[in-house]
Amino acid sequence: AWLLPRQAFRRTLIGRMDYRAVHVDAFFLEADRDQENTAIAGSNLEYRIGEGHLGLLYFEVVDSDVPNLYAARDGMETLSVRANDFRLPTLADLAFHAEYTRQMGSGDDGDFDAEAWYGEVGYTFSTLPWSPTLSYRYSYFSGDADPTDFTRREFEPLFYGFDKRGWGTWFQGEVVGGWLLFNANQKNHYVHLSATPNDQWTVGVMGFAFDLAESNYLGTPVTDDHFGEELNLYADWSVSDNLVLSLAYGVFSPGQAAIEGVGDDENFHTLEGAIYLSF
Repeated sequence: AWLLPRQAFRRTLIGRMDYRAVHVDAFFLEADRDQENTAIAGSNLEYRIGEGHLGLLYFEVVDSDVPNLYAARDGMETLSVRANDFRLPTLADLAFHAEYTRQMGSGDDGDFDAEAWYGEVGYTFSTLPWSPTLSYRYSYFSGDADPTDFTRREFEPLFYGFDKRGWGTWFQGEVVGGWLLFNANQKNHYVHLSATPNDQWTVGVMGFAFDLAESNYLGTPVTDDHFGEELNLYADWSVSDNLVLSLAYGVFSPGQAAIEGVGDDENFHTLEGAIYLSF
């Protein structure tokens, strides 16, 4: 059993404004010691279109303690543009998601020059039983070919955790995303099929193919960029408006990069149960 660090911030100052389809946030957020007391300040702009939106986000890490698991953060600036759940009026079952993020700036421990992006398309077969949805996503997170210099080119995932869109969105693979790669130095193909038998149940299967963006695993050189493949199965039961029970199984088959980097050529397995209680 394991727990993620708290995703709530210790200190927050947030201002929000809505005008017709435009939404604006201005914020200061400071995490606790699980995230090295990282503090960020910035703003978010959204233009809402139906259930989705077009967005622009900017923030700067204004304070952070000693380098964490990933690297130093102090002084990092992040700029992101996105299209979230964009749909055509004449084809409402077809959804698009995309985002490009640039990390730049300079701090006491070096410069930042990293990027990440993804594109995703999904289609809901609304006329079929269980309304299945089939989607495909390609995502890229930059790596660092020379981790010894003073420029950080590997993407920093910052506040890594579960996303409200659900399985496979932020944790890309329950094995790989939870234990081996953390949205940095990787290129991923992702296929997801989900269905809703009724208002309480959602079931799905996800497939991933992973490659490294640069030929090293957490700084250890490898001779091959292919990291492996993963298959996940899951089921969510909405017991009530406040309680959700989840069960998931994942198996990861390592490629040559994972065998060299992790030192094991056996398949990895995980079986997970979770309780989500909202207030």
